[in-house]
Amino acid sequence: MEENRNEQFEKNFEHLVKQLKFTGMPETLQFELREKMLKGDTDFSINFKTGMGRHPAEVALNFRKSDKGNYFFNSYDLEVKPEHGEALTQRFYVRGPETGKAIDAQGQVVDKTINSTITLKEAVNLLTPQDERQRSVLKNYVTKQGDVYSAYVSLDMTQKENGNYPLVKRPDFPLEEKLQSLPVRIKEMETPESRRQFVESLQKGNRQIGTIITPGNNEYKRSFEVNATHKTVNIYDGDIKLSPSKAIPVEKEQVAEKQSQEQSKNNRQKQFVKRENDGEDASGDEGTTAKKRKSTKKLAA
Repeated sequence: MEENRNEQFEKNFEHLVKQLKFTGMPETLQFELREKMLKGDTDFSINFKTGMGRHPAEVALNFRKSDKGNYFFNSYDLEVKPEHGEALTQRFYVRGPETGKAIDAQGQVVDKTINSTITLKEAVNLLTPQDERQRSVLKNYVTKQGDVYSAYVSLDMTQKENGNYPLVKRPDFPLEEKLQSLPVRIKEMETPESRRQFVESLQKGNRQIGTIITPGNNEYKRSFEVNATHKTVNIYDGDIKLSPSKAIPVEKEQVAEKQSQEQSKNNRQKQFVKRENDGEDASGDEGTTAKKRKSTKKLAA
């Protein structure tokens, strides 16, 4: 009997450790988790601080014991403390895996197992002050009809329902195609592996650093961010939002070429004015005044 209880405990513990890892929690928490499970309390929390985002944040993991003696990791609370303004709080629920129907790369209908739980890093990206840019995270869901679909989720920071900011879903869009259609060359999009990592990071709601390569093969760092509302990508230089056409800086070579073109234009204009003053037209032929002088000389002869 005791052996069975120990086996059940270990299986329960290993399952919870896997959940902590899946949601992006620090691995070191498993030691405190074991200690609190051994105490046998009906419910307990594990608290820690994280420096993942721009602002200090605190996390509380919530566990509860079932009637059968197993513990469940039900949710976690995130509190973000901006330098200015009130602290922001949100409870994120831990979901179990779901299976639904999806279309594979060959166009066949297959079973696909997904998990819509928002990880800690994604939660930090979502819970941002209203005066900062709101982030979106791509998650998979299963409809009531059993079909798998993807949607970008964000938090409506203008209101709260039952103590939480409402979750807003927006349709998925072909992010990789959108990046490739931008009028800039992005170094991270040039090889399959770096492209995959770059796209996946953006889909997690990260403000991802990328490298812009100019026509002169110079490299400049820029920040990229998914804009799910307008199904596009925002580009930033520091905290300044840029239009795609302004993402490439004007290089010295370009400036010199432009100045040279303007100087040539000015020289041509000066030559044109000089010729007119000398009685010549713009093509270099003699003008009307010169012709009159020749005609007068002929008559005198």
